[in-house]
Amino acid sequence: MTTAQSIIRDAQVTLQDPDGVRWPATELVVHLNRAQRDIQTIRPDSTAILATMPLVAGFKQSIPATAVSLIDIPANTTGERITKVDLLQLDAVERDWRKRKPELVAKHFMHDMRTPRVLLVYPPAAAGASVEVEYSAYPTDIPAPSGASHATVTGQTSMGDQFDTALLCMVLHYAYAKDAEYGGNAALSGAYLQRAQSLLGVDLQSSATVAPKS
Repeated sequence: MTTAQSIIRDAQVTLQDPDGVRWPATELVVHLNRAQRDIQTIRPDSTAILATMPLVAGFKQSIPATAVSLIDIPANTTGERITKVDLLQLDAVERDWRKRKPELVAKHFMHDMRTPRVLLVYPPAAAGASVEVEYSAYPTDIPAPSGASHATVTGQTSMGDQFDTALLCMVLHYAYAKDAEYGGNAALSGAYLQRAQSLLGVDLQSSATVAPKS
């Protein structure tokens, strides 16, 4: 992950304001935090992590509190593969599956985007069961710097290095929007937004690319 200072430095250099007179680091960090949230929304994979998730006893589970959205549940922590199945099909085949004896090893999971923080496991989980879960995490805000210069910025971005240019473009988009009443700055703001969109491939169905796999 990239340091926030390097992105704010590049932004101030591009803005021809290396000392932060017109665009202080305190302001640009606000834009950077906003850019992280915006990119995570359209590219959930930008903050994807794989973690161990303990299961509560029963068939109904909740995704971790640090998760924005579920990407996949590939396996039990003991190694057995887990597959996503359709709830209606499972209900049709085994109507009383929710009453099955709980087990430590999950075979399937079900997830409905209408209730995004809830997932179901088959068979019902026994106490002590756990799975590997892949999810999109909330970005961590960069702390407010102590001064106008990029040198006062601390912390790292929440995204991989491949998102650095998109983050920079989004920061510049917001920065130039500050003086959007001037035609040149309005055009630059729009151009950086378009560049970021191109880098992120927002024309793709981003939610579908990271939806839990069957």
